[in-house]
Amino acid sequence: FSQNSKLREIDEGAFCYSSLKRISIPKNVNKISNAAFTNCCSLETVEILGDELVLGQRCFDKCQNLAIVSLPNAKIASISIIAFASISNNFSLFIPANAKLFSFCL
Repeated sequence: FSQNSKLREIDEGAFCYSSLKRISIPKNVNKISNAAFTNCCSLETVEILGDELVLGQRCFDKCQNLAIVSLPNAKIASISIIAFASISNNFSLFIPANAKLFSFCL
């Protein structure tokens, strides 16, 4: 992504089955749609730089090597209760202590 990316949303299935190992998602992105990264078996780390975020259903489903998702700038995060289905037992989600965290099920 370019430094000045205007991208607002990662669309459904956008990176499915890709061989990404790590990704840093620009600050203007405020939504990771359903199944956006499903079956990214090599994906290990994700940094999402936005401050108001929505992580959709199964957006990181079957990412067996996913170890870290970091939301360092999050003020508000709405995360589907199944956003991280079928991932590694060693998974960690980092979010600021003062962020408002909501979960949802659709």
